[in-house]
Amino acid sequence: MDEETSTNYYAATQTISTLIAMGRLETVDQALVVAVLSMATALDECPDKASLWGEYISALDVLVNTGHPSEAFEELIEELKAKGE
Repeated sequence: MDEETSTNYYAATQTISTLIAMGRLETVDQALVVAVLSMATALDECPDKASLWGEYISALDVLVNTGHPSEAFEELIEELKAKGE
């Protein structure tokens, strides 16, 4: 990895690109995308900002799970399908 590809910003853009390609991010998610990219930039500039790391990791978690149904939701759908049969 070179210096450019070892940044939080680069990693965040790669994650975002992959999620878009998978159809998991849409225009409605733009505020979340911008928030993650802004935090990634801030962490690249000041990596010792401990409080921001927690917020960044939480935002990444939300981003990665956007458009991905939860297990509870999937169970509910299966339950509804079973009742309809």
